[in-house]
Amino acid sequence: MYSSTFSDWFSQAVIDFTLGNRTLSVFSEFLLKLSSSDPRDLIRLSKIRAEAIATSVSRVLTEGERLLSGWTLFAPEGLNTKVGDKWEEKVLLLVGL
Repeated sequence: MYSSTFSDWFSQAVIDFTLGNRTLSVFSEFLLKLSSSDPRDLIRLSKIRAEAIATSVSRVLTEGERLLSGWTLFAPEGLNTKVGDKWEEKVLLLVGL
């Protein structure tokens, strides 16, 4: 009902904390950025990441392989690079036979 309806970022942070949508970390985040993020963004990103893992599983796994776990990781954009200027999320799958 009150989620993301106030333009005053601090008031929104207090409301989110009071309603239990965020933890005390919302105030640290506010001090760093002078704004707070919408908790729904985290849910949306987790759904996108889960869908990326599911899509990768459907494209990569062959008959007889089973998924043990999957993650999305930040890695340099270029291949065979340890450090880079640009980063992107990549999918890592742990499979078993």
